[in-house]
Amino acid sequence: MLSRLRSYRPGHGTVVAYLALFVALGGTSYGVATGSIDGREIKNNTVRSKDIRNNAIRGRDVRTGTLRSSDVADRSLLGRDFAPGQLPAGPQGPAGRDGFDQVTRNSIRVPFPSGASDRLVVHCERGTAPTGGSAIAQAADNGEDVTNQVVNGQTFDGGSTRVALLGWAANATNNTGEDVLVYVDVACATADNINFP
Repeated sequence: MLSRLRSYRPGHGTVVAYLALFVALGGTSYGVATGSIDGREIKNNTVRSKDIRNNAIRGRDVRTGTLRSSDVADRSLLGRDFAPGQLPAGPQGPAGRDGFDQVTRNSIRVPFPSGASDRLVVHCERGTAPTGGSAIAQAADNGEDVTNQVVNGQTFDGGSTRVALLGWAANATNNTGEDVLVYVDVACATADNINFP
């Protein structure tokens, strides 16, 4: 028997078959060891959700145009997820009856000498209501902003239980040691029906 094994010489086809087998097994083992397995080594429809690391799939990994409504959770999309003009406009609401119409601005410019103190008011015209205002102060000689040193407070004028809002008022005291100019502006708006508290 031993002599028979010693005299056995495999044929050319057998050698080639064994060589191909060892190369195939060695190549697969190398791929497993180095993590270089690609789609050719994975059977179709065998990778499951639990086999994929969380947050590993990105938008560029999904074929364009393949996601459908059923793939997106209900009520999960926001307005910012859509490009302008993609969402249809909703139904037209009823016309406002008491909304503001045209907004205009009234202004006063008051020379304010050093040491002066006063309450400066600019009113809206009849039939309009103040929506806001501002007061600023500037040095008369060089236009430097001195509002924080002159204007002590500003607010709507009027608005008590007996008096409607009339305009914008500013309390000013000039302790800068120089003459200043105080500008008081009010934004006034017309409306179909203005109700005051």
